[in-house]
Amino acid sequence: MRPALLLAASALLLGVSAAARADPVPPPGERVLGPYHRRPWAPGGREEERPDYERLSNPSTHRHDGIYFRFAGGVGLGLDFAEATSDYFARPGYGDGKSYSGTADTFGGATEVAFGYTVTHGLALGAGVYTATLNRPRATGTGVGGGDYRFEISQLALFCPMLDFYPMPSRGLHVQAGVGLGTYVAGTGRPLSYGSALHAHSATGTGFVLGAGYEWWLSDEWGVGALVRLVRSGTDATDANGVAWSHTTTSYALLLSATYN
Repeated sequence: MRPALLLAASALLLGVSAAARADPVPPPGERVLGPYHRRPWAPGGREEERPDYERLSNPSTHRHDGIYFRFAGGVGLGLDFAEATSDYFARPGYGDGKSYSGTADTFGGATEVAFGYTVTHGLALGAGVYTATLNRPRATGTGVGGGDYRFEISQLALFCPMLDFYPMPSRGLHVQAGVGLGTYVAGTGRPLSYGSALHAHSATGTGFVLGAGYEWWLSDEWGVGALVRLVRSGTDATDANGVAWSHTTTSYALLLSATYN
């Protein structure tokens, strides 16, 4: 009997030991994780990875929006029609004539600087300064006090609110306009035939600017191009000799422009 008892006891001990080594049964509702398996390697020996993010294009690149700044320079034709009334023009033997009128024209430089903000769909609003230089214009005079004069360098300037509109915000075609304060600085007039010298003076009034052009993108925000422009003003002044002046000044210009927008 003793060998049989020993054999039965050994079998019992082996069963208990095997049960102790077996994985415990998880309680109901608990998730059981399986063994970890490494991802298969991609061809070429490198593991395929999904990128963390995708780079998108900047929606404001090559599009007219945000801050607006332009400077431009070029050349053009300036014309000034001037009228004046004063005893200064009276000439003995020619009655009581006290008037002068003359038209001056010449080529000269033109500039503009404008700053603003694009409020919507390619429409920029802001303020600008538009100038045209009349390089020693010669005026052909008429009237009792008429005579030909050579004026020193004179300048037309317009300070005004402006708008610049790009019909297609990602393209370069644009039109501009503005209305504001016009000034005309007339240089000293030297007679070429007869008469007395005319005093330099500064006239003020109102004026407007109109322009159109096209620009090509130079970088993400800068564009360069060409611009045709008209500036016109009507101004009045009284010079140091007491002569009352009235000027109608016009500038036609072609400019090269650079715009940040």
